[in-house]
Amino acid sequence: MVGDATPPSPPPPPPLKEETTILRGIEAVTPAVVQVTVNAKKRYAVCANSAGPSLAFEVPEFKKAIADMVARGVRWRYITEITKENLAYCKRLQEYAELRHLDGVKGNFGVSETEYIAAGILDREEEEKSIPELVYSSAKPVVEQQQYLFELLWGKAVPAEQKIREIEEGVLPPETRVLRDPKEIVASTVRMVETCSELMISGTPQVMRLVRGHGILFDLYKKLAAMHKAGRHGGIRYALFIDREAVDVVKEFLEIGVQVRHIGNMPPNYFAVTDKMYASIVERVQGDRIPGNLLISTEQPYIEHFRRIFEETWDDGIDAQKRIEDLESGYSIDMESAILSSPSKIEGIYKEILASARQEVKLILPSVSALRRQKELGVLAALEQLVARRGGGEGKEGVRVRLLLASSDSDKEPPEKEFAALRQHGIDVQLLARSPASSLSPEAATTTAVVMATKVIVDGRVALVIEMRDDSKATFAEAIGQAMLLTQRSLVASYSRMFETLWSEAALIAKLKESDRLQKEFINIAAHELRTPIQPILMIASTFEVDPSQKEETQEEKEGEQTVQLSRQELRLIARNARRLERLSSDILDVTRIESGTLKLSKEDTDLAALISEAVDDAKNQAAIADGHVRFALNLPPKEKGPVVAPVDSYRIRQVMANLLNNAIKFTEKGTITVGLEKIDDGGQQKEAKVSVSDTGRGIDPEIMPRLFQKFAGKSELGTSTGLGLYISKAIVEAHGGQIWAENNKQDGKEKEKKGKGATFSFTLPLKS
Repeated sequence: MVGDATPPSPPPPPPLKEETTILRGIEAVTPAVVQVTVNAKKRYAVCANSAGPSLAFEVPEFKKAIADMVARGVRWRYITEITKENLAYCKRLQEYAELRHLDGVKGNFGVSETEYIAAGILDREEEEKSIPELVYSSAKPVVEQQQYLFELLWGKAVPAEQKIREIEEGVLPPETRVLRDPKEIVASTVRMVETCSELMISGTPQVMRLVRGHGILFDLYKKLAAMHKAGRHGGIRYALFIDREAVDVVKEFLEIGVQVRHIGNMPPNYFAVTDKMYASIVERVQGDRIPGNLLISTEQPYIEHFRRIFEETWDDGIDAQKRIEDLESGYSIDMESAILSSPSKIEGIYKEILASARQEVKLILPSVSALRRQKELGVLAALEQLVARRGGGEGKEGVRVRLLLASSDSDKEPPEKEFAALRQHGIDVQLLARSPASSLSPEAATTTAVVMATKVIVDGRVALVIEMRDDSKATFAEAIGQAMLLTQRSLVASYSRMFETLWSEAALIAKLKESDRLQKEFINIAAHELRTPIQPILMIASTFEVDPSQKEETQEEKEGEQTVQLSRQELRLIARNARRLERLSSDILDVTRIESGTLKLSKEDTDLAALISEAVDDAKNQAAIADGHVRFALNLPPKEKGPVVAPVDSYRIRQVMANLLNNAIKFTEKGTITVGLEKIDDGGQQKEAKVSVSDTGRGIDPEIMPRLFQKFAGKSELGTSTGLGLYISKAIVEAHGGQIWAENNKQDGKEKEKKGKGATFSFTLPLKS
């Protein structure tokens, strides 16, 4: 058992005596520093100024102690200020320690698990010799305090690899911050220009003037442009919107060698980006005043992002010299045809080509909503200004503006107010009817395809076609898709001819609509005129119908005219046809009111059961006159349950009942007509009354069923009806907020389509709440 026993571990070293002292002289300091590294068991941390790395390798005792400590597996962390001067020592130090950089380190100290040493701040000559004075402490509170301090500094320091790359490759330390001190802003801007290998600027003419007004920056621009010309620099590229006021300053930058491009829709902001830094002015530049703040960043994600933005912007631009030539010649638009995808760029070019108009603008808009979006965009105001130049002085003539608006029946509100305002400002406007897609003929489909985009043609030299992607959107940018800018003379001419064709078509349609309006007006007048002869016929016929004895000749008739003998049957014929003429004239008037939207209702609370009973009594008289073979049955709610009251126009609902009952009588040779009334309450907020008229007649022909409630839906063999009654009834019911429908009667769960089975017409009306 003794032989199997594990040998005892060596006793631990005696604990250090807690003390704090100051050591002076190399003979005392150097051994103390070495002993601290020897005593370190797991970790040792050093924070030293820029001279520290050189001492670690130039003092032999330190160099050996470091190698021994690392060989024992002690974790060694080192903080220092890495500079160009100590770069070689720092790279060697990386082989032994975890190295980090901290700007402006002045103190020198080391701390292990149990000991702390610190050297004073020395000048460089003394530092190169050694450490002449040292503070030593093994007091636990002191050691723990210095351990905590080191951890704070370690968290603020940056990896040595990053700082070394900055020094060797000229990369700036990663940071993002806002500068507000004018001097700091200028210094940072100068540093950005001095350290760049390529400078890209997205700005405004005012920023150019600001650079020109500060000699240091403008001189740097000249220097970089010269280096670029010699092949030693990537150069300066400047993207901006060039207007006439910017021509002079742009020329100055072109002269010193800056590359400049014109961007059609440049936002009024400024940013510059190099291979090492990004900067942006976050306020509008005014005059030669330095901006109040500057956002800078040396973080690569920012730099790469804005470099991509600049390259995309640059690719969309045109050469500044060409732009200046266009401006100076009065031809101020981009002259290259292009497909455009950016809504903001499309908007900018749209406004730009309108502003360049000198003779005529032809504009096609695809919808009423598009017209209102143009107003919000400011296009209509711009067109009004173009027209207003006529006679406005400075020798300028007004531009002729013609606007063609496509409209369909689905447009809820006609643009009458907008049209009136535009005409008041001298803009010619016309409406071009656009058919719904579901009912397009080939010819109508062609017209609709042509107008389903915004098109503007200016002076016959440039055209812009803008796709309408979603007409329900409120803003121009949301509603549009891509756009096509055209400058080729042949293509522009084809769009101009297309506009003229549509303009003529719209004028012709307007004339046809006016003719249709006059025709309806004539029918309206004719219907009124028909009433005049109908009333005397009804009065005379009704008189003879009531008292046949008045058919005897009077003295006046004997002396004046020949007496006409009429039978009662003949009188009934006159009365029946007179009533038919009256109904026809009333139907024509009602159709005119429905189609013009002038059908008016005079609603009042009405007992529907009483109204239905009266309508049935009137129908019984008609049935008796016809042949007496039709019976009526009423199915009304019991009186003890109270009246069924609805806010209705009683005259119009009687008209609906009369139409339904007349149809039932007409198509029921012999049988029963059942009229029902019931309340419908499905538990919702809206309660309704349902009225039904059911007959045992011929039923509804399946061919007519889909268009039963349209005008002139009746078949000639089914009677002499004009086919207006059900159309009018549907309009009246729907105007009350109800619904109307019809179906053939069912028997044994199956719908019967053969004659003699009858049909049921039903409609609903909202009840009084």
